[in-house]
Amino acid sequence: MYIKKLELQNFQKHNSLILDFNDKVNIIYGKTDSGKSCIVRALKWVFFGEPKGDIVRKENTKKTSVKVLLDNDTEIERIKSKTANAYIIRKDKEEKRYDSIGKTIPEDVRKILQINTIDIEGDSVILNIADQISLPFLLDKSATTRMKFFNKLTGNDMVDKVLKSFNSDILRLGREEKSEEQRQKDLKIKQEELTKKKKEVIGFYANSKEKFDKLVVIYNKYDKLNNLSVRLTEIIKQLKSLNASKKEMITDVKVDNLKEKIKKLERLQNLLFTLKSVKIEIASIIEKVKQINIPQISLTKMQDIAEKIDNYRNYLLKLKEITKSRKTLKSKIQNLTKDTKELINKYNKTLKEAGICPTCNQSTEEI
Repeated sequence: MYIKKLELQNFQKHNSLILDFNDKVNIIYGKTDSGKSCIVRALKWVFFGEPKGDIVRKENTKKTSVKVLLDNDTEIERIKSKTANAYIIRKDKEEKRYDSIGKTIPEDVRKILQINTIDIEGDSVILNIADQISLPFLLDKSATTRMKFFNKLTGNDMVDKVLKSFNSDILRLGREEKSEEQRQKDLKIKQEELTKKKKEVIGFYANSKEKFDKLVVIYNKYDKLNNLSVRLTEIIKQLKSLNASKKEMITDVKVDNLKEKIKKLERLQNLLFTLKSVKIEIASIIEKVKQINIPQISLTKMQDIAEKIDNYRNYLLKLKEITKSRKTLKSKIQNLTKDTKELINKYNKTLKEAGICPTCNQSTEEI
């Protein structure tokens, strides 16, 4: 793409100026202060929006216009007046206008002109047009600035950004790893505490269960002895009744019946003797039961212990997940380290092939 024609109206020194160009080298010459620099400023004004403000308008005129006709017959016109600040695109007898453009050039105009500034750390620099007293291609800039331009033009700034991103990721992953390690230590301490509490709970439960089982056995034995005591009381009452009616039985009952009752009485006396022995044993067992210390089991405490056991299991599951996450983080760090080394080697290889260091302009063989 090249400019076929440039037309200025009321632009600084020029009332009306039309220039035709070809696709080769074009030279503009003239006396000092004849308006040559105005032509360059007119191109910068259309292509890059500089200079700003009303400095472009010729004094005592109402409207300033610069038209650029490209080799594809597309015409770009910029207009500046007290009430207007616009671009106009004309192509194939069609016209499209952009009013109130402010400080930015419309995107459609940028696409047609195909020329943009280069942004270096917030500064927009024009490389296509040099000022009248400026040195050739950035020689008036510092070595650091030239290096930044070189990196921007060759794409090496992307390598710097990638390396910075890798370093940032490595630092972030390192912090995350340390955080995860600290969490694992905290969880391990909690695990040890819960393990200790679990052993205490299991021991308390086993001891309580043993005492409870013994208590059940003693209670069952006591219940049986208590039933025997009730039966003994009834038999004693029957014996007293028999002793009271013994004399009447001898006079009124026949001798055979008397012998049978005597035998029955002897059996009852033997049973009475046995029941007395049982009663003594019951009294001894009751005394032993009174001496047994029955533990007071708190239902709330048992529920709290059960919740702690559940928490212990959850902590174990979290510990397994964290261990797995830590392995994944280590794998990512190893991959990032490997990629960083490959990029550094590639950068060194590119620097060696270039032969000149973009930072100090020395030969790479001398460094």
